Amino acid sequence: IVFLGDSDISRWPSSLHPSIQKGSGEDYDITCVNIAKGGAVISDMPSQLKTLRDYDEEVDKANTLFVACAGENDISSGQSIDMIQKAFISFLEELFGSKQIHQQSKHLIFFGPKFEPWLTEDYAS
Repeated sequence: IVFLGDSDISRWPSSLHPSIQKGSGEDYDITCVNIAKGGAVISDMPSQLKTLRDYDEEVDKANTLFVACAGENDISSGQSIDMIQKAFISFLEELFGSKQIHQQSKHLIFFGPKFEPWLTEDYAS
């Protein structure tokens, strides 16, 4: 499992990382890597993937679940929705590769921006 994105992910304590048990009660061997960074915007996420690939060349060959959260810093920095959408598409292309290739070994759970106190008067977001 690879965690990437902004501080909402980077601050997750390893004690909350998933643990899946076999019928025997023993844990499956699950590797969790957190490459998220506080303050990250969506356009930073391809470089987070590059850092991961530099660290572990096998990550693209293994069954991998990516858990990502980003978008709040994009909005708070004044990026347009079009810019954010283009950055998100670039991230997906970097993660999954060509649109013609279906990669069953990679899965993504993506959490977008959540309601924050600084959004109370930001009606455009």
